[in-house]
Parts: sequence; C-alpha cells; structure tokens
Amino acid sequence: MAKSLQIQIQPSLKNKLKQFEEMAESAVKQKLEDLAIYATSISTPSVDTGAYITSFSFNVGRGRPRGKSSLNRPRTGSKPDFAFKEQKREEGLALLQQDIAKIKDLKQVDKIELRNGAPHADYVESGNGKSRGHAIFAKIKSEFR
Repeated sequence: MAKSLQIQIQPSLKNKLKQFEEMAESAVKQKLEDLAIYATSISTPSVDTGAYITSFSFNVGRGRPRGKSSLNRPRTGSKPDFAFKEQKREEGLALLQQDIAKIKDLKQVDKIELRNGAPHADYVESGNGKSRGHAIFAKIKSEFR
C-alpha cells in the first residue's frame, strides 16, 4: 500500500519566496541597465556617424542583432560635435533600454547577450593598420567581471 505525506506551505513563506524572486529580477535588470549605460558611455568618444553606438542590442536566444551601417551618414569630422555625440549616446541607450523592457520573464532566460551588429564593429573594436581600435567590448568585459 502506497503511503504519502502532504506538507502545507505557509502563505508567509510563499510571499517571501515571491519577494526574493522579485528582488533577484530587479537586480538582474539593474545590472543590464548599468551595462547599457557603461557601453554607450565608453563608446561616445568614438562616435563619428552614430551607427556603432546605436547598433548595440541585448539578445535573448536567437535573434538578429541590431546593425547600422555608417555609409552615407553625416560625420562629425575632425572637430568633435559634443551635442551630436550625446544625442547618439542617448539614442543607443534608449534602444538598449527598450531591449531590456522586452524581456518578459527573466526566470525563463538562460543567457542575455550584448551585441553590436554594425558592419564596422570589428574596426571600432580592433582598429586597422592606420588607427588603434577602441576596445569597447574588452573594456566592458573588464568592468563587469
């Protein structure tokens, strides 16, 4: 004959577990927000057309990364246009914040990836024979280990 035992979970324990889950989810979202702010902030000095800084995206699972080309876009040129750079930083940050808001249930997510799908992302990261890269992803990894 099979035997069984039922254990009643007190409502206060359920409430505490729910609060813990909410706190953990809030902490993850804050970390993503911090990462978005940092990534766009350290990318701002390298803004020429705004294509790179607005090509960051958070991806969950499969998905196409956001990628914008710098071809035929107005350039800041040799003298820095601080207002333009700040506008592009804010635009890039807003796009990342939208990505964070689209994540419906963090408990179901195994991995969230920060990507930059700009065609020239490797050039910005590593440079070429003429100029050094900005090592954006290397700096992000160093900051968020």
